[in-house]
Amino acid sequence: MRILREMGERRVERYALCFRWRAPERTGAILSFPCTANGTVLEGELLRPERARLNRCLDHSLDVRFAGIRDESYTIWTAAVGQCEGCAQLVELRLARNHCRCGLSYTAAGVRLDPPSVIPMGRPLVVAAPAPVPVGARAA
Repeated sequence: MRILREMGERRVERYALCFRWRAPERTGAILSFPCTANGTVLEGELLRPERARLNRCLDHSLDVRFAGIRDESYTIWTAAVGQCEGCAQLVELRLARNHCRCGLSYTAAGVRLDPPSVIPMGRPLVVAAPAPVPVGARAA
């Protein structure tokens, strides 16, 4: 298998501009809005109701206080992608055993695996039971 894209990680940077309610019955509740690391709100990601809520936070119409910028960044694991030896289809290599449409299987590193062994169907395997030992006789 030829590996076309190596396995890797990708960091996604996300931040939120946060406001905390002042009212004691709402302690812990936070309003948050997507922003850059320096606090510039990402207007394009806000729906109309969110935009109105943000404006009410900024003009102090809501009983909230600024709580800071929260880092919500995360890392995404990306699977390797390889080209199947049998049919040239692309195979995502995520698991210990990855299957192509043509029936071939590969490891996460792109190593081809033998097909799983199949037990032939047919007559059941009969195992002879040991001969009974007469009472009082010694077993061999």
